[in-house]
Amino acid sequence: MPQHSEAHHQQASGRYLADVILGANDGLVTTFAVVAGASGAQLPAFVVVVLGLANLLADGLSMGLGNYLGQKSEVDYQRRQRRREEDEVRHLPDVETEEVKTVFRQWGFAGKLLNEATGVITADPKRWVDFMMREELGVIENHPASPGRRGFATFIAFVTIGLLPLLPFLIGWHGPAAVMGSVAITGVALFSVGASRSAITIQKWYWGGLQMLLVGGTAAAVAFLVGFFIERLVG
Repeated sequence: MPQHSEAHHQQASGRYLADVILGANDGLVTTFAVVAGASGAQLPAFVVVVLGLANLLADGLSMGLGNYLGQKSEVDYQRRQRRREEDEVRHLPDVETEEVKTVFRQWGFAGKLLNEATGVITADPKRWVDFMMREELGVIENHPASPGRRGFATFIAFVTIGLLPLLPFLIGWHGPAAVMGSVAITGVALFSVGASRSAITIQKWYWGGLQMLLVGGTAAAVAFLVGFFIERLVG
């Protein structure tokens, strides 16, 4: 029991970590893009804050709900497939038994060993359904973290980390000082969040940080140039 609980905890923590990193990445990039675009258009600091906060809450909510709906759809799909397999095992046992044998034949089982292995699987209805879910449908049921909590984790990470590019403006800085402060804070945050991806991937932490910094910087540069040229055209 302790081992199972520990495995469950690790799986759930890993999934939450992925959701947090996803939300933090997008929160930083989109909010800083808004700041860069508004700065390129030379909008007042108050307008930058309003646009940034509106984007932060709207996009954060959209991402959180999107993650929730996506995860919930996956869980619902898996449950529906399990119910279907349970019905087939209950009402079509001969057909399902032959499907188990087909899988084992592909693995190289034959003769007495094939029949023994099939008998072990089909002796327990739950084990039988688990086997069919994995081997026939390719469905891996592994969702220890609830969709609602995963969506909430994404939203919180998006809003809290995405707020960083707005900090210089929120504390009263103006003009180039506020923009440069936002650039510095966002650059450090982008690298840190990107580096943290190494916790759930095989990528080196410094490459993850540099990659995220490049992606965020490119998005911000494009937003700044768009704002700059639109301001010139309108002006």
